[in-house]
Amino acid sequence: MPGSMELFNEAESILDSLKQDDSDPEETLSYQRKKPGRKPLSRDIPREVIRYELPEAERFCACGHALHEAGEDKSEQLEIIPAQIKVIEHIQIKLWLPHL
Repeated sequence: MPGSMELFNEAESILDSLKQDDSDPEETLSYQRKKPGRKPLSRDIPREVIRYELPEAERFCACGHALHEAGEDKSEQLEIIPAQIKVIEHIQIKLWLPHL
């Protein structure tokens, strides 16, 4: 059939159009990269704060001057405490009337 060979040229025509698009030397990126790291955990969750500090005797440099606090590093760890499990027994008392 005449023209039947053109039915299978789809992939080649797509590749040709991609090659023409790649030849454009000025390409601009219009996206922004996501910042690395996790989102902070909700402030509604109860928190336990653990501070790691040097003892008072170790807060001096080798020359004898006192060290001052310059900042802090903070990380969050989510701890899941399993739910309590208990059995609730339902006891129904049966009453009977003895024959008199």
